[in-house]
Parts: sequence; structure tokens; C-alpha cells
Amino acid sequence: MWCEVHLLTWTVVGLSAVVCVKVTVKQSDLRMCEDDKRLCVTDDKDCHRSSTQKNFNMSCFYLECVRSVTCEWSEVSHDSTGAGTSLIFSQPRGDKFSSCQNIFIPAAVLNISARFWSMVSRPQTVPLYAAVKPPRPVLSVDGTTSNSITVTWRRSYEDGGGAGGCRLRYRAEDDPTWSEFPVSVSVRPHQTSVHVIRRLRPFTAYSAAVACRAESGIWSDWSLDVTVTTKETEPSKPPDVCYRVLRNRTDGCVLLHLMWEGLDVHDVGGRLLGYEVTLQTRVRRVHNATELTLPLVAADGNCSVTVRAFNGAGPGPAASISVDANAHDVCPSVRHLWASVPPSGKGLQVQWDAPKAPPSDPPPVSHFIVQWRSETRPSIVHQTRVGGATTETLIPDIERDDSYLISVFPVYDHQCGDPRSLPASLQHGVLMEVVGLKLVGVTKTTVTVMWAWQRKTLPIRVKTYRLMLRRDSDEQMVSVHLDQWQNTFLDLKPSTEYSLILLADNISRNIITVRTDFDKVPMVATVTLLLIFALCVFIVSISRTVYKWYFFPPISSPRGSTTGQWLMDPKQQDQQKPPQKNILDMDDFKVMDVVGDKSLIVVGPVLKCPSEEESLPSFSRLIVKLGPESDAPPPVSTQQRPGPGWSFHLDHQTVFDEVEGQETRCLTSHHHQTQMCRLFELLNPDQRHDVLYATQQTHRLMDGDVDPSYLTCEKDYISNSCFYAQEV
Repeated sequence: MWCEVHLLTWTVVGLSAVVCVKVTVKQSDLRMCEDDKRLCVTDDKDCHRSSTQKNFNMSCFYLECVRSVTCEWSEVSHDSTGAGTSLIFSQPRGDKFSSCQNIFIPAAVLNISARFWSMVSRPQTVPLYAAVKPPRPVLSVDGTTSNSITVTWRRSYEDGGGAGGCRLRYRAEDDPTWSEFPVSVSVRPHQTSVHVIRRLRPFTAYSAAVACRAESGIWSDWSLDVTVTTKETEPSKPPDVCYRVLRNRTDGCVLLHLMWEGLDVHDVGGRLLGYEVTLQTRVRRVHNATELTLPLVAADGNCSVTVRAFNGAGPGPAASISVDANAHDVCPSVRHLWASVPPSGKGLQVQWDAPKAPPSDPPPVSHFIVQWRSETRPSIVHQTRVGGATTETLIPDIERDDSYLISVFPVYDHQCGDPRSLPASLQHGVLMEVVGLKLVGVTKTTVTVMWAWQRKTLPIRVKTYRLMLRRDSDEQMVSVHLDQWQNTFLDLKPSTEYSLILLADNISRNIITVRTDFDKVPMVATVTLLLIFALCVFIVSISRTVYKWYFFPPISSPRGSTTGQWLMDPKQQDQQKPPQKNILDMDDFKVMDVVGDKSLIVVGPVLKCPSEEESLPSFSRLIVKLGPESDAPPPVSTQQRPGPGWSFHLDHQTVFDEVEGQETRCLTSHHHQTQMCRLFELLNPDQRHDVLYATQQTHRLMDGDVDPSYLTCEKDYISNSCFYAQEV
């Protein structure tokens, strides 16, 4: 038995499926049932007819050349455990068969039932002469051009004779869909039909087939496919060219880097042999290139470049551009290039961000060129073009066990920016990883980190790398790309501890603890305010002291010294001979030897008085200096005494006197010596009395009424007193 079952359509509907079935039975496969001579079957199980029958939408045709019957139908199957598919043959009037080996003849009329799993169709009466299927026609190619194919075929008398139609179909070798002519071609038996298939692509392989219909309306099977390739033609389009101008810093040479897009296979017009590049400067130079890039050395100034592709049929149209070698417009590269494997696992999804516009403001990006080449076969370069508004593309046809170098070029009209590249594979994605994460700068509100990229050492796939700076619920996260080596986290809290985490697909790879700097502003502000306050206090204190110094100068009081207290003691005036109280040895001052030779003692203010805070020395602590006489009356002997009207001069122009027991006055004969009198007038009455008393005691000393040894001079008075005394 020979049975062919074709499942042409399979559509799931709930738990059932719609199945299209085709069954072919040859006459040699039939055998008669032993219990029922009216049936010819291919399987003994079909000899027992089922009481349940169903109508199948079935059509059958007869092939006389091979003595076979083929039936087709579609049915919904609910049972996947049936016994199979077969055909059951019987006679319309229920007559018995004498043999099942000669029932497939054109004059036979048969009832045909089909069994599909556990279901059996109702019998369908088929006269074989009306169900004859024409044989396959023979198709051949008569000629080709670059865009057309001429085919021929013939019909035979075995298809039933008479005029019948034929249909022709064709498709390109890389296209799974057939293209069929909408109108059938009428062809008589043994008549050769010629047809031209037009509007084809050059240098492309096509397949064609033909089928014819008999007078019964049954179509023959499609002829065997014939395959033919159209002829080559010149390339139909010029390549799209862009350039970069690079200047060598050492010798100043201008390097013109040309790059162009490969033509689409439909535009090549045949087998691409290469590209012809012509550089026109002062001289004309022609270069042939087989790749999509070509570096040329150019001279300063303007030049023109033409590029065109050529194949076996000749060169195609040329693309021409003008280049100013002196121009150095900077065209930025794409940013954040990355590649990942899509969920389907087919190809590599390449993504990037548009270039950041520089200050020179170049023209907008017209499109991107994405190139990829195998790292094991770098000479084979593939590329695709992506529109300027798109920042991703899918690279198909990636071999699983190979790695690729992917590059993306931005194109600005005819200028192309620098490429951005990365290695990637279908198994491991991007073949780069982050290493060497470290801190490079910490302030009170910012943290700066750096890292490096290196080829992967472990066979793992990472879709994306990210950096996260976290403190409790407060966190900052940024994605890391191949064109980044550092990042600064902003708006942080001073003197706060954070955790810096490197994430690879949400898996922690590295953790660093970092603390921001202390905020010195409040402390500095506090210290500054304290210093300003201290400075103000100091200035006020100095100002107060200076003010009192100039406007209220301190005056020494005799009450503050031992000598002054002794001189002002009334008891000492009544004693003829005071007791011996030697505080200082007056012999050291040689007072006793010269008293008798002196007539006047000058007492005047010292140049610098003590401050107010210091205690004022008493006027009794006068320094008495006895020396040669200056500007005084003629010398007198020791026996001589001054008369009753003698006045004692503290200064040789200043005289202190008491008039009739009234107020003590200061008299001077020179207007420039008034300071002494002014100081005297500042004293209170007690102090004036002390001054007058000291004058009288000194006068008595001059008269010899007082023992000079009782006049005590203390050393402190020399440095603290506001007055001095000297002989005149």
C-alpha cells in the first residue's frame, strides 16, 4: 500500500484543529474484504462500516497514467487517537467486485468514502472519466535578459483534449512567496506556449512552474520548477559617500578619510567587483577599492572626489563631493553605545544616544551607518543604514559561536563623525566589563568616582551596568556606558556615610563606603562672629582708655606714698627732733653736702604719666636732685637764711602760694609754662593742700628747720610720678 497524507493547514481552535488532508491511493494497493465483496480497501479495518457517517467537503481526481485516485478534504479533528486516514471504494448499485486490481479505468463509476480517524464520510459518486487529472506540463527557459525571463511549455492529448487554460508562477530564490499571473493562458494540446516574465531584478536567480486545466475543470499538478538567473547590468545607484578631514600633527599632512555605504543587492545589478575612487586636485588620481573605506593623502585647499561601483557589466553612476581640506569642523560621535540580546535570542539589538551638539553647531544628523564584522573574519564587513531620528537597530544573521566588532558612524550630510565601537557576541552580549572602581573626589555635597573598562574575563552576559549611591531610602542611580569613565553624584548631605554600589543586572559586583566632608560653614561663621565681637570689645576698651588718657590724665597723689604720709602727719610738725626713720640712705644722694649751697629746687611734670589704672604716687615721694645751680640768685652761705617773704619755686617760672589762708593758687610768669598750673588746678583741695605742704616742707628743708634725713625719696616715684624736681 502507498498512501500519501499532506497536512496542508493546521489551525488551533480551542481544543480542536482544522486539518486539510490529501490522500492518494494506487490501484495496486487495493484488496477486497473477505466478508464483504462489495468493498475494496487499503486497510482491513475499513471492512467494517461505521453506522455514523458525516459529510466531508471532498474532491477527487483520477490519474490515468499511474492508475491512481487522489481525494482532498478538510475537517475539524477532536480525537487525536484515531486509527489513521484511508479511502473506501464501492459500486453505486451495491454490486460485488470480481477483483480490485482493475477498477481504476476511465469508464468506471465508483462510490468513494473517506475515513479520518474514527469518522467515515458518506459515499461520493465519482465517474473517473470526468475526474481525469491532466499530466504535468513540461516547462523550459528560452532566454533571459537583466530584467526578464522567457519560458515555454506544451500540452499533450492525455490531459483530455480540447482547449484549456494554464497558469504560470515564479519567485526569486530568496523570496518564499510565489507570484502568479492573474489571467490564465489558453493553450491547445501539443501547442507550444511562450511567455515572458518581466520586471525582474538583474543578476537574480528565479524559479518558475506551470499548471494546466483539463476540460473537466481539474488542474494538473505544477510542473517541475525551472531555475534561471537574470543577466548582470551596471549598478543603478551611486554610493552614499561621507568624509573626515584629519591633519597629521607631525608633518602637517592632510588625510582625507572616505567612507561610503555599500549598495543594496537590488541596486548592484550583478556581482560587485569593487569601487572606483577618483581624487581631483592639481592632478587626477584613480584608486580601486574593494572595501567601504579608503584613506587618501590630500593637499591643502579644495578638492573633488567621485566614487562609483562597478561589476562585470561596467561602472554605475558616480557620487561627487567637494572637500575643503582646510576646514576642521568637529562632528561628534554617538553616545552611550550598547548592545544586548533581544528576548527572541535572534540577533543583537544595538542602541545608542544621539551625539551631543558641540559649540560649533554642525548640521543635523542625516542618518547613521551601523557596521559589524566578525573578529575571526575581519575582511568581511556588513552594514546597514538607520534614519537620523532612530537610535537603535537589530543586527540579524549573527552566528552564535562568533564575536563581532560593532561600529556606529553619525553622518552629517556629507561629513561623518568618528565611530563608536564595541565587541559583542550572541552568547555573552557586550564583551566588556567595569573594573577598578575607586573614589577620586569627596566634598561635603558631592562624590566623584572613576572606573576602567576591560575585556570580559568571565563568560557571563550583562545587559547593563549601573552605579548606585545609597543611604537608607535616599539613593541615586546612573547607567554606565563604554564612553564613560567617571561620574559625580550631586546634592548630597554633609558629614554623611553613603554606600557606593556597582550593579551588573541588579547584582552587586562592588561596594565602597564613603563619607562626605564636614560642613565648615556654621563653625566658621560662629568663630567669625566671636572674633568680630572680641575685636569690638578690644576696640571699645582701647578707645575708652585712650579717651581717658587724653582728656582725664592721671595725677599722682602724695597720699599714696610713705614719705607723703609722713610729711602730712601733724605730729611731725610739733616735734623738734623727729625720730630716726631712715627708709633710704640720703648719703647715697649726697643731699647733706649741697643743701647749704642751693637756693632753689625746681619741680616739674615728667614727660609720661602712669595710666589711670595705676595708683598715683604721692607728692611726698619727690625726687630731689641737688646739683649745680642754674638761673638762681647768687650763692649764700649756710649761715644765711632766707627772709620771711621768701617763696619756694617748684619751677623757676611757677610758684605755688596760699594767699591769706584762702585758696591755693598757681602763679607763673611765662605763658608757655601754663601746663603746670593747669595740672595744679585739676587737683582737689586736699591734693592742693598736699602740694602746698610738700612745698613748705621742702622750704623748711632749705631753711634748715627739718633734718634732711627725714626726707625720704622712693625709687618707685621716679617711674610713677607725674612731677620731677631739680635745683635751679
